[in-house]
Amino acid sequence: MTEEEIKYSIETGKLKISIWDKFSHYGIVVFLLIIPALFLFFHIKDYFQGTLKPMIEGEIWFVIVALIIAYLFYRLQKKRLAFKSFETSLTREQLNSIIENVAHKLEWHQYLNNKKVIIAKTFPSVLSGSWDVIC
Repeated sequence: MTEEEIKYSIETGKLKISIWDKFSHYGIVVFLLIIPALFLFFHIKDYFQGTLKPMIEGEIWFVIVALIIAYLFYRLQKKRLAFKSFETSLTREQLNSIIENVAHKLEWHQYLNNKKVIIAKTFPSVLSGSWDVIC
């Protein structure tokens, strides 16, 4: 993270992530939106070919449920990017020791550790959600 990204994140309370990180973080939402997009694509294609068929009730429910689940995952993933800053009386060495212990137990892989931020990466399964940990 750059100093500007760190400052933005601290001021807004939201983690600023790169385009690629957004794609991986919100990947489940994109995946769920493929279903309604395909239904829409095929209905538009049928319309322009003059073979439009009415949507059956099962298709409508399938699209509605996919959209609702996608929205819920979007809200969940957006909430996971929020964080709070707080003051502590612990020294940086004490904090580093605590974070190293937690990182070892939770199998985090640190790739940035400076005075203002520690960024660690996890490698969970595809459906588990977020892969980055910011401390």
